[in-house]
Amino acid sequence: MADSILALAADPPQDPIERRALYEAAKKLMFSVESNHDVQHRIDYGGFPLYIANIAIDLGVFKALAKAAGKPWSITDLAQHLECEELLLSRVLRGLVAYGLACSHPDGTYSSNATTVLFAQPGRESGVLHNVLTVLPSMQCLPDYIRDHEYKCPTSGHDTAFQPAFNTSEDLFTYLGSHPRDLSAAIGQMAAQRADQASWIQSDAVFPTEVFELSEKDIADARALMVDVGGGSGHQSIALRMAHPEISGPIILQDLPHTIGLVDKERMGELGIQCMAHDFNTPQPVRGAKVYYLRNILHDWPDDVSLNILKQLRAAVADDSILVVDEIVVTEDKIRWQQVNYDFIMMSVCGALERTEKQWADLMAAAGFQLQEVRMYDGDKGDSLVIGTPA
Repeated sequence: MADSILALAADPPQDPIERRALYEAAKKLMFSVESNHDVQHRIDYGGFPLYIANIAIDLGVFKALAKAAGKPWSITDLAQHLECEELLLSRVLRGLVAYGLACSHPDGTYSSNATTVLFAQPGRESGVLHNVLTVLPSMQCLPDYIRDHEYKCPTSGHDTAFQPAFNTSEDLFTYLGSHPRDLSAAIGQMAAQRADQASWIQSDAVFPTEVFELSEKDIADARALMVDVGGGSGHQSIALRMAHPEISGPIILQDLPHTIGLVDKERMGELGIQCMAHDFNTPQPVRGAKVYYLRNILHDWPDDVSLNILKQLRAAVADDSILVVDEIVVTEDKIRWQQVNYDFIMMSVCGALERTEKQWADLMAAAGFQLQEVRMYDGDKGDSLVIGTPA
């Protein structure tokens, strides 16, 4: 039986649906056959791969192995190439192989695999760095925080596990504004985290064509097609323009000044995307846009702040404006490990949460919107378009 599984591992199916089903089945198989010792190791040392990967990134291991395109490296040759200590490199390489991040060979050489190539990409490096710098220190403080707060969830971004982790009274986003390395890692991670996942923009079944249509009068009046609220570096605005060049109307990218300052404004201008510094906690300056789009914004904030953000938009919408919230919708019929991970990140770092469909509907209703439909476009993680209209 083990030989059959190994043969399947050597030549896995290529269909993404079949691969996902096989992944989930293999995970259940692992849980069912692991010993008590295996369970203890998995739980106790689950964070180790991240730190090993961080060291490998700093040394340049992923890039060197990936650039060689499968060429085996001896430890001596690779250490000379990277100008690092052989002993350290050998220990790091063993760690990478143990967690599937590189390959080893019987002659003592090492080479890349598909995962090595993945982590050689800048965005993936940013993801590792963001988690090392920001997420894991907060998670380490979460048990003490919960204990000290009588086992209740945090309800404020100024009172989470993040504050004791970094000895600050600032919330995450204020803190990032004065720490460029942390901010750059966070932005890079956001841009890359869903690079291989489904895209609502490119899905004919999910893309709400009727939402992104302007009338002739709208076009003549220069009505904004979409406001990308808190849109970071603008990757979603760019993706929309690239995938649907037939869609007319200005797109306005908004974020805080230090984030907008990092945006390539020349490229944005060529794509008809305007950049605007704006704090979404304050009145929305763009009135009557067709679409107000928020991606992964509200899960960063507890209900009171999220409600204020939506109320700022409610005061700015026209009767036919559409609110499009691009977020995880927590599924109650099936527990997904990805949703659990993100929910605990939100709890520890932001004092916020991932929400169920009912929680989204209640939040929208409190702000003066009515939830019209939920269009899920990533069945693994529950990423969805939560579409609302003025009530």
